[in-house]
Amino acid sequence: MNNLLTDATIVGAEFLTLPKTDGVTLNLIASVNQQVFVEYGTAPGQYTASTTPTTFNIDNAKPEFKNPIRIPITGLQPDTEYYYRVRHRNVGAPFYSARGERSFHTARPRGTTFSFTVTADPHIDVNTDMQLFWRAMANISLDQPDIHMDVGDIFMTDKLADGLLGVPPKWGGGVTINQTSVNNRAIIFRNAFERACHSIPFFFGLGNHEAEYGYLFNAAADKQNNVPAWDLKARKAFYPAPTPDTFYSGNPTPKDYTGGTLGLLEDYYAFEWGEALFIMLDPFWNTNTNPNSANDAWKWSLGQVQYNWLRDTLKNSSAKYKFVFMHHIVGGSTQAIINGTPTAQYAARGGIEVSDKYEWGGKNADGSPGFATQRPGWDMPIHDLLVMNKVNVVFHGHDHLYGYQVKDGIVYLECPQPGTPNYSSLGSAVDGQYVDLGANSTSYLLPNSGHIRITVSPDQAVADYVRSYRTSTDPMPPDASSVFNDETASRHNRDISHSFVLAPKVFPPIEVANVAPGQVGLRWNAVANKPYQIQWSTDLTNWTTIDTLTFTNTNTNATYTDSLPARVNGQRAFYRVMWNP
Repeated sequence: MNNLLTDATIVGAEFLTLPKTDGVTLNLIASVNQQVFVEYGTAPGQYTASTTPTTFNIDNAKPEFKNPIRIPITGLQPDTEYYYRVRHRNVGAPFYSARGERSFHTARPRGTTFSFTVTADPHIDVNTDMQLFWRAMANISLDQPDIHMDVGDIFMTDKLADGLLGVPPKWGGGVTINQTSVNNRAIIFRNAFERACHSIPFFFGLGNHEAEYGYLFNAAADKQNNVPAWDLKARKAFYPAPTPDTFYSGNPTPKDYTGGTLGLLEDYYAFEWGEALFIMLDPFWNTNTNPNSANDAWKWSLGQVQYNWLRDTLKNSSAKYKFVFMHHIVGGSTQAIINGTPTAQYAARGGIEVSDKYEWGGKNADGSPGFATQRPGWDMPIHDLLVMNKVNVVFHGHDHLYGYQVKDGIVYLECPQPGTPNYSSLGSAVDGQYVDLGANSTSYLLPNSGHIRITVSPDQAVADYVRSYRTSTDPMPPDASSVFNDETASRHNRDISHSFVLAPKVFPPIEVANVAPGQVGLRWNAVANKPYQIQWSTDLTNWTTIDTLTFTNTNTNATYTDSLPARVNGQRAFYRVMWNP
């Protein structure tokens, strides 16, 4: 049995994506044509089922993609730990080789406890140490989470050409940016994640350094050969992300253009796991004008389609915990300190200190109201939407530090980098206008490095900042030039530098929800396939049924909006929802 992650044939090891109630997707990358199947079972070393042996061939028209092997494992039991191993052989070889045993857990139902982990800005650039990145991945493996979320700046596509200040040649940099170089970079980076994600399904979030900007794609003359298109195609081949189905919701619209398509963007999506709703957002593909060129942070945008999807996803979920993930908030600070001088910059940095501005908070730079003018037809600023729908945490990155902040009951958590040995300074805290008020406050800042671990139970969720420090006994990456030991009397690998506890946010049995002027909105936790009568009265004695609704989805917040002027604008009145228990 081969327990190595990679070898001459398998250049991208087992990498799990798209976990569901009844399955998961296994990804491999091979250097030659392969016949592959997966053995699996519910006990270590006991493989009672297998996928069908399948031949995977390199596409001769696209050899730059090598052989991205993708095998869905389906028909599994929910809330179950599975063990698996890959069997593979070169086409025509007499025997299958066996790789090492890995594992995964299918989706948890409500009422159960699980954990997940989060990283941000892994980069692997001139500021990254691979020994430390490997240490962080080892720490995540020790946590044994069900899933791992990363909120972007993974490929660093826009820095590939700069091997001096961007991506070093040993990690795929210093090259001309094209599909081949982006693919090679994606594989190098994935090799680091594979150290944990052979047994922990991975969820991709777009960062600014993926450079999948709408304005870059729109300006490209060749829609198949430009930085956003190259990055998207590599991402979809080697890091598949959710598309809409019975388990996931997300962006259903392909990126079409005159004469062709890039297919689905796999950029924003949502799913439920245990008691939690997970939402990944994308502030890049719908940013169609460069905010820095325009000197206007209103140019950052989710786009109204994604915004409406976010609104509906939040209001229709009755999950006890709602977690939102994205690389940075939509707007942010508008200056940077360059050589000691405040300089205009619209890089969307910052947390709660700038969360009242632009699409996120609704105000112009001078504090005046701007949302109604800048976003006509939209319901409300994003922050207000999250507050109304009882979001627990916004996980974001971009600013290269740990930042625990609270505003209007929502935790804004700036997540640390896993592989940047920056143990003393606070990344881009100054440019983001972060204010450190100290431990046990509403704004507490700490330096890198490490990851976030969240344990979610029906009664509470506990979040920990798990530190990563290099030691002389670490496994050493092949490109390591020296050995570091960062541990001291006060610093130990896997120290918990900060923790906080989240209470579940449960909607009342029925409540009046904010909607547009001239309307009344109702919301309640509905049972699937049960008829609900919406009734109206002026005296609490005589009730009129104004509508009857049935909701087919489980775990949903039912909503109803009444806009009849005679009821909404008339005398004081009452609403109720009736159903048979």
